[in-house]
Amino acid sequence: MRVGERILTLLFRYPHLHKDRYPDAIARVEEAEKALRVAAEWDTFKVRYKQGSEKTHVLQFGLSRQQAKDIMVFLADDIMPLLVREDDPHFEHWQLLLGHYCSAIEIMRRQPPIIKGSPGFDEHIDAIADEMQLDLDEACAAALRIEGDKVMSNYMCWLRSGFYKYWIKKAKALPYYWTNDGAERTNEDQQVWFFNHTPRGGGNREKEERTFSAGLAHFAMMKVAFVTGQAAEWAGVAFSEPARAERRKNPRLADPEFRRLHNIGGRAANLARRPGSRAAACAKRAARILAIREAQGAPLPIGQPETMDVSRG
Repeated sequence: MRVGERILTLLFRYPHLHKDRYPDAIARVEEAEKALRVAAEWDTFKVRYKQGSEKTHVLQFGLSRQQAKDIMVFLADDIMPLLVREDDPHFEHWQLLLGHYCSAIEIMRRQPPIIKGSPGFDEHIDAIADEMQLDLDEACAAALRIEGDKVMSNYMCWLRSGFYKYWIKKAKALPYYWTNDGAERTNEDQQVWFFNHTPRGGGNREKEERTFSAGLAHFAMMKVAFVTGQAAEWAGVAFSEPARAERRKNPRLADPEFRRLHNIGGRAANLARRPGSRAAACAKRAARILAIREAQGAPLPIGQPETMDVSRG
C-alpha cells in the first residue's frame, strides 16, 4: 500500500520537479486531479500542496488499503499521459513502472487454482513467486531510472530485495492469505535503520554525496551476515581478548588530555560524574548493547557493516 502512495505522489510531483519541460505543471496536475476523480469515482480526491509553496510542492498522499488497490488501476492509461508527455525521456519508464507494479500486486492478491497439498501445488506457487519478482524488479528499476535512488523507500526496498518472494516460497502461500503483522514488524526494523543511516534522517554530508541506497545496502549486508553466521564470526574476532588487549595499547589512551576530552576513566570516575554527562550517556548505551547481545547471542556490528566479509555467504 505504501509503495502505491509513493508512486502516486511521485507521479503528481513529476511536472513540478521538471519545470524546464513542464511550464504548465500546475494546469497538468489540476487536469489529472479532475480525471482521477471521474475515473476512480472518488469525488473527495484532492491534491494538497505544502503551505507557502504556491502550488509547487505536492504533499505525500495518504490512502486506505482499498483506495490504494483501486486507484493504481487507472494511473497508467487515464492519469499518467496527462502528467507526462509522450516525448518525455521517462515516458516509457513510467509505463514500465505502473504496468509491472500493478501486475505484481495482482499476482499477490491472486488465489491459486490448486488446493494446498494437491500434486503440483508447490511448483505452482514457486512459479507465481518468480513471476511476481520479475515484475517487481522491472518496476523498481524503472523507478530508479526516473528519479535515482532517492525514490527508494523502506517498503520499496523490501519489494526489490526478494523478501516477499522468499516468504511465498517458504510458507507456500501468497500474500493474499497473510496477516500484516509479520511484514510490518520486519519493515519497522528497516525503517529505523533507513532514517538513522540515510540522508532522510539528516546528516552533515554535502548534497552531491548523499545517497539513500547505501544505508539500505548496509542493512541488507547486516541481515545476510546474521543469516550466514558471518556476524557471529566477526564479533568473536572483534571482541576477543587479544583484540581488546591490542586496543588497550593505543598510545592515545595513555594521554591524560585525550582521556579527559573523551571522558575515559575507570568505573569510579564514571560514577562520580553528573548524571547528564557524556560518560553517563555512554554507559547507558553500553548497557543497551549488552542487552541486545544477551537477547541475540552475539553483538550487533551496527555502523560497521563494511567491515564484514559476506562474500563466502
